Amino acid sequence: MVYLINENVMTIHPFSAKQVAAELRRSEITPKSKQHYLILSFVIFTVFYYSGLIIGQPTWTWMSVYEGVAVLVIQVFGVAKAYEASGSEENSDFIAEFTCLYVPVSITTVGAIWTCFWIIMFVFRETIIGFAETNHQLAINLASIGGDVANLFTFLSNILVQIVIYRRIAKHLGNIRRER
Repeated sequence: MVYLINENVMTIHPFSAKQVAAELRRSEITPKSKQHYLILSFVIFTVFYYSGLIIGQPTWTWMSVYEGVAVLVIQVFGVAKAYEASGSEENSDFIAEFTCLYVPVSITTVGAIWTCFWIIMFVFRETIIGFAETNHQLAINLASIGGDVANLFTFLSNILVQIVIYRRIAKHLGNIRRER
């Protein structure tokens, strides 16, 4: 995307982590563009989570507790791994680089995983609903912690999104560090 601001042309790439990584490696992203990536990351987060595209567990169930703890652990370790991949103390631009990469990585990751989730939920809706009413041990176990198969798919989608986002960001930051 190209924006004209104060007669300066500024380019951001909200759908291409490779282009963002290449520009970061060459130090071509201006402070103003970094600000736009930060703003866009908050906009993306807000749109994804309040649009209904992404859902979480019903609150105050064991499934919601498990999901919350798992997401928190993945985020802590994910940021630590990304920081390490970027060069740790040697990289004074870690936050800006992470933020710029977060935009295209999260858009493409969330879009792909949650599109698959909704396709599965749409195509297999009756089977998923019917499974909750069976005496299958998985259905019984899920019901005992306040969930069902749909909640399990939601849990797995939320966890997978976090894992993939942090792995991709760490990979790009490591490549940037090696190629500088």
